[in-house]
Amino acid sequence: QMLGKSFKMMPVMVWGMVVASKRYGMSDWLVAFTVTGGVTEFLLTGPISSSSSEGTEMHGLLLLAGFLFLDGFTSTFQERLFKEHKTSKYNQMVYI
Repeated sequence: QMLGKSFKMMPVMVWGMVVASKRYGMSDWLVAFTVTGGVTEFLLTGPISSSSSEGTEMHGLLLLAGFLFLDGFTSTFQERLFKEHKTSKYNQMVYI
């Protein structure tokens, strides 16, 4: 689970481009692709099955993909809202 969260860089960068019109340099993309590639290689070459019989590997991977998609959107959209509405850090702590 923790290793899977290392994929977070790519969705956050893509959502940043879509939601906030951010631009990333070549070095940012290189680092993101390197980390994502390393995590992918590590996950694909090792066992990811569980000793529990309640779920499947595909179920877990789909949940992880959903988490990455929604988490990338949430953090980017919150950043955009905070900039547009000049929200103080105290309001952010209370309401988020």
